[in-house]
Parts: sequence; C-alpha cells; structure tokens
Amino acid sequence: MAKATIQGLTGRELLEKTYSALVEQAGIKTIKLKTILLQEIADDSDWHRTRKGYMRYESLDLIKLDRAWWCIGNGKKSGSYPAERYDSDIIAVKINKTNTPYVIERVASSRYFENSPVYAMADGNLCIGKGFKDDMLERLRPKIEQYIAQNPEYDSQYLLLSTLQHPVTKHMLYKPEFAGFIAKTIEDVLKRGD
Repeated sequence: MAKATIQGLTGRELLEKTYSALVEQAGIKTIKLKTILLQEIADDSDWHRTRKGYMRYESLDLIKLDRAWWCIGNGKKSGSYPAERYDSDIIAVKINKTNTPYVIERVASSRYFENSPVYAMADGNLCIGKGFKDDMLERLRPKIEQYIAQNPEYDSQYLLLSTLQHPVTKHMLYKPEFAGFIAKTIEDVLKRGD
C-alpha cells in the first residue's frame, strides 16, 4: 500500500499567501522598485573576506490601517551562505511619509528581521522578528498546532558545514487556512502599533 502524501504549504508558500491576503485587505499602492532592495540578515565576514546574507525585495506595498501607514514587503533569501538557514519574510515598517525614496530608505535601513512580524527558516519553521515578538507570540502560540500539516524531520547522520545543522529530510508544512489567520494577526498587531 502506497503512503499518502501530506498536502500543505511550505514556509515560503505560506508567507506568499499571507502577504497576498494582507495586500488584498488593506493595500493602497504597490511600489515597483527599479533595482532589487537588499536587507542584511546575516554576516560571517572577517578581516580577509566578506560573506553576507540578505532578504531581497522586488516590490513593496503601502497599506493603511486605521490612521497609520505601513510599508510591507515579501522578501526572499539572497546572498552568500550565511543566508542558507533562512527562506523568506514579511517586513512591516511604519512610515509617516509615502514618497518612494523615503519608503525605500526606511526599509533598507532595517536589519536582521527587526521589522519582520514573521519569517520562515529553510526547514519551514516560522519565527517572529524582535520588534513584534510579544504581540505575535501571544496571538499565534495558542493556535499554531492546529495549522501544522507536517513537522520537519532531519537526517541526524550528517551535518551541513554551511549551517552546522542536520539536513532536512521533510520540511514543515502548514494548512492553507493558516495564511488568513496570520494575515489577520499581523493586521491586528500593526493596528496596535499605531
């Protein structure tokens, strides 16, 4: 008898669907970037070489929640091996001007997930950026178990030199309806940040 394949969304797919829901609910304007915007997320440089990892954004969206404006983006990992542990994120930066140069500068100055309400690791696990940690944890922790379709599994016989972690044999998968719940959670948390 063949094993049933578990259906679910990877961390990246979940964040893409979550991001689409956020833009659909509150989006006002999309900013198409002339060049890819990079935000530093990891650095393993030393005195004789530079090795950095980034989140890259090809476009940003402006959303308005109550009276506050936010710039949001859906990033994908990029750069050298320090980024290998990560996969994607959703960034949210509160802004007080909506002109494009200002918005880009605010997003570009973010580092190390400080403005990410949620980001996905390479194995599919979700993390919360330090700027949103308490509010997001309070809302997600009681519900997350019901949205997990598959927990990650690792091959403990091997160790990856690039990340010093065991290789993933099965990625974390989530039920599709989790995207709507996360989008609503992010929206509620951003409204509290007015």
